[in-house]
Amino acid sequence: MDPELREGGYPIVLTAPDTDFTDFYNNPIWPFFFFSVSKYAFGGLFTRFMKNKMDEVLPDGQARLAPYGLRKMEAALVESGIDGNDIVTVHPRYLKRYTGPRTRVVGISAMNTNGLTYCDQTFTALMGFGSDSYNSYRFRTLMLDKHVHPPNARVILGGAGAWQVRNKYCHDRFGIDTVVLGEGEVVFPRLVHDALQGKPLPAVVNGEALADAAIIPCIRRASIYGIVEISRGCGRACQFCSPTKRLRRDIPLSTIEKEVRINM
Repeated sequence: MDPELREGGYPIVLTAPDTDFTDFYNNPIWPFFFFSVSKYAFGGLFTRFMKNKMDEVLPDGQARLAPYGLRKMEAALVESGIDGNDIVTVHPRYLKRYTGPRTRVVGISAMNTNGLTYCDQTFTALMGFGSDSYNSYRFRTLMLDKHVHPPNARVILGGAGAWQVRNKYCHDRFGIDTVVLGEGEVVFPRLVHDALQGKPLPAVVNGEALADAAIIPCIRRASIYGIVEISRGCGRACQFCSPTKRLRRDIPLSTIEKEVRINM
């Protein structure tokens, strides 16, 4: 990477809250505790737990492992024509090394933003001592970090928790320019290209589904838990279930095999 570019910040920086950015000792059950337990209940213990396990991060702060959604967006940006050397995916602890006056886009993926998940409304209500969950607290900690808001950058947020912060109050509170709801492989690169050209961005954008699963980008670097996507959506059409609203697509075996090899 160009040392000058690093000093002034990378044009496109991708990150997520630290609770989304750990593999919890490769145990996918642990994240449910972070959805369930408040920041006051063992919050310090969980912070120490994450700090003691940093295999997901390279020595320079870049992500060795990253949330699967960030890896998909990273790949989509490259396939849209953006130079991969202009994109960096980093652990939030190291943002100050990579954001700066040259940064034009900070892309954030978040699972739980305002504590409105099922676990928040059930388990945290019982065990939370009147507080919200630890991972929503860590999201707010991230968004209040000055390094998320470089002077010339747009903040674009997506992920499973994006719907919780789509209103103007949350945009103003957290300094969010655009929220992407739904699949981002089509709309996120478009927004990034517009941001790089200095064009205005909409406050909320609905994702566009790629009807052909064969053109869904293949990740270029390893994901947390070694996640590999095999399908999207559902064809059962149950009226009570939101995934049925998404177009059913099965990922080609060639893409699955390639992502497995990348994660090995």
